[in-house]
Amino acid sequence: LDPLEKWALPLARALGRVHSAGWVHLDVKPANVLFDASGDVLLGDFGIARRSGEAAPQGSFGFLSPERIGGAPCSPKDDVYGFGRVIEEALATHAIRSKIWRAIADACLAKKDDRPSDGAAVETCILHALSAEK
Repeated sequence: LDPLEKWALPLARALGRVHSAGWVHLDVKPANVLFDASGDVLLGDFGIARRSGEAAPQGSFGFLSPERIGGAPCSPKDDVYGFGRVIEEALATHAIRSKIWRAIADACLAKKDDRPSDGAAVETCILHALSAEK
């Protein structure tokens, strides 16, 4: 899974496309981040996806935003939170040490008002952080 930008940036772009179409995936977790034979990332399992603002069904514990647990209508920020948890899991389970990716995960896991607004905003955060690193 290292380097993370190889798959995390395309995942953020995929979420951006989902969000720009008015949908929320609602189950962003490692098991739904798939790789094809060439190593390209795919976002799978849209079984509980809903239109932004609709009531949100339960999802996978540990990847649900606090506001979703509280019963709030679904928002792209729910997927941003799930994205942050996926990054956090990758960092922890693969012992990847990266201040940049830790900061991106923290931004995605921040309180709702401080979290990036959607997948496109996450992509912008990633691109900014990677360009600042060079």
